[in-house]
Amino acid sequence: PALLRPPKGASLREYQMTGLNWMVSLYNNHLNGILADEMGLGKTVQVMALIAYLMEHKSNCGPHLIIVPNAVMVNWKSELLQWLPTVRCVFYVGAREERARLFATDVAPALFNVLVTTYEFIMRDRSKLSKLDWKYIIIDEAQRLKERLQAVTR
Repeated sequence: PALLRPPKGASLREYQMTGLNWMVSLYNNHLNGILADEMGLGKTVQVMALIAYLMEHKSNCGPHLIIVPNAVMVNWKSELLQWLPTVRCVFYVGAREERARLFATDVAPALFNVLVTTYEFIMRDRSKLSKLDWKYIIIDEAQRLKERLQAVTR
């Protein structure tokens, strides 16, 4: 996709293109899926390629939601800004006041394509965030949701 701006010398590898095509097939067939490549093989980049594809070829500009563990938020931000520099991203983190400001200025008026947040903040602000009509939801390290739910029910 043209929206995808790989760093100089970088490009999607063949297995990443296969993963992208598989995710596009899931989207076209209204199915969910788990991209379970090994760590370090570029799942984040494949997801960004999917977002670029949806925006360019499906006229699906969002809003898209990406939920990530806190430990990888900085990496997601860096990668999104590098690979999708023209896509409007909101990084929904910070103190309650900062999130309230982001919600009022960017989220509620829908001035974004992608919102990235953590498990913690999606739970804290679920009453507001659940009202949005998310076009696509991506959950990084989804197995942690199960662990988190088990911890809550104990």
